[in-house]
Amino acid sequence: MNPALTLLLALSVGAVCPSRAMAATTTRPSPSRVDYTLSAQLDAQQHRIFSRGEISITNNSSKELTELWFHLYMNAFAHPGTRFLRPSTTGQGVSRSQNQLREPGSIRVLSLERRDELGRDLWPTADEHSPEDPEDETDIRVPLQRPIEPGETLTLLVEFETDLPEIVERTGYERDFHLVSGWYPKLARLDPNGEFRHFSFHPNGEFSANFGDYRVELDVPEAFRVGHSGRSLEERSAHGRRHLVAELHDALDFAWTAWPGFDVQRSRVGEVEVTWLFPQGLDWVPDITRRTVASALAVFGKRFGSYAYPTLTVVHPPDFADAAGGMEYPSLITTGGSPWLARLGTRWTETVTAHELAHQWFYALLASDEYREPFLDESLTTFAEASYLEDQWPSAGAFSSRWLSISAWSVISLQASSAPAHRSALLPAPAFTSFGELGSVIYGRAPLALETIRRSVGRERFDAMLGIYARKFRFGHPEFGDFLAVLKSELGAKTASDLKHLLEGVQAGYRIEQVASFRSAHGYASFVQVAAEGGVHLPSSLRLEFADGSSSVLPIWGPNDHHVEHESPLVRAVVDPKRDLLIDRSFSNNSWRAEPSATPTLSLFLARFLAEIALWGLL
Repeated sequence: MNPALTLLLALSVGAVCPSRAMAATTTRPSPSRVDYTLSAQLDAQQHRIFSRGEISITNNSSKELTELWFHLYMNAFAHPGTRFLRPSTTGQGVSRSQNQLREPGSIRVLSLERRDELGRDLWPTADEHSPEDPEDETDIRVPLQRPIEPGETLTLLVEFETDLPEIVERTGYERDFHLVSGWYPKLARLDPNGEFRHFSFHPNGEFSANFGDYRVELDVPEAFRVGHSGRSLEERSAHGRRHLVAELHDALDFAWTAWPGFDVQRSRVGEVEVTWLFPQGLDWVPDITRRTVASALAVFGKRFGSYAYPTLTVVHPPDFADAAGGMEYPSLITTGGSPWLARLGTRWTETVTAHELAHQWFYALLASDEYREPFLDESLTTFAEASYLEDQWPSAGAFSSRWLSISAWSVISLQASSAPAHRSALLPAPAFTSFGELGSVIYGRAPLALETIRRSVGRERFDAMLGIYARKFRFGHPEFGDFLAVLKSELGAKTASDLKHLLEGVQAGYRIEQVASFRSAHGYASFVQVAAEGGVHLPSSLRLEFADGSSSVLPIWGPNDHHVEHESPLVRAVVDPKRDLLIDRSFSNNSWRAEPSATPTLSLFLARFLAEIALWGLL
């Protein structure tokens, strides 16, 4: 999702191999496939794309198909009343990140024919709008006069026009810059039971699709520099136009970009051919992006299995089109950040880049249903991003200067602090009342729960478990039950139960309830009562500090009373002194001291300031 839905929303070795050389632990793409062969001609003055091609669906489900469901994502920007542009907290025509619809966009299917029934257009029989929503046309049913039998492959011939909107989010144009995603009629994901996972394009939700192969021909004005998913097969210029052919195998989607202002560079990172598209004249940020891509590809490849595609395209939109930054598509990411932010000490560019790269595993390869179970994509991606940042820059993964450092987990904690009590992270995306609420839970509290469990069981054990899950369900469309089963198998039933409860909103943490220290026959007797903040009891520790400068650490697991005899009085007690229980809603009651001391607030103020900017101004 967005560039910094950790530094921003949260503001919060294994070889890298092509997909044709998968590790033995991976699975192949799901049997029900949808393949696309498309051509697209860009009218850069009208910001319109003329397209035609073929869509082939193989029905490997258990029943015949009597209808097809198409996502027409670009219709989300057709007018102010679409489902995507009427979030409950912003009003019609305003996106979840407060961007206003200006020039609308849409997709018009001109014809849709079966190859085995040429001359009979199916589109006139399509529903006019999404189910029970006459203001929305992003989820369209097309009935079939002759069903597709199990095992049968149907090829559809399609012609369509796509008008790009001025960028609201994700896709569209700004001046002469174009980012093109959601531009073609996309068949909804077909499950083995013969049901389509279809849904309107909701402001809180994202995508779900079958795997397939893409072959796309692009035709743009000759002055435009192009980036796209997949690898380039050919490129030539003629009659003032640039023609390209690209292909991508075993993928969920295909996106591309075109702009005359790109500086296009290519290099090899491990076994991956990387195409870099930066605005001409941009300084600092390209070097930061390159270093992050090289490092994160290696780290994520080692943790989650090899990167699956032979190519990667990294797009940095221009400043005037920054709303196009921070999105993920198979083998293509858009990033963001500016030199002045880097000079201030923020790690915005690193966060954006690491986050979108992590999506190449949890979104692009595992392909869980982001609409029904956003935790499996965005929460795991944010966790991977934050743990990467903290490994690279301990205690300074979000911000670093001569005077102050802020960890990525600190700003994610601030994001989580606004999460409603007991709000489950296992809900489908539309069940959240706003994108702000979803952000606080999915990008905030859920990654904190994962890191809390990780610190509880040991980082190496937890990372190994997550690697097993990522490899086992590659191309497998896993659900939460699959994730939980791996967790239980590798880390035990108690750990699996604890994490599930934390994700469901059950609280965890400790507080110092009572402290007493008085003279005894052997010096001083001290009493510390530790109370639990919630229903999940995780292992932690209690540090006791005495007036003579000595200290001791006691293990704890749940609420308890602790009695200690010592030569000098107790002056300070701290439960969870390393703050490993990140899910704890408040650390202010974790300590007691004989004489209160002032608490520095600069880092808290700055982290909160950065988080607010990220959430409301930079999405």
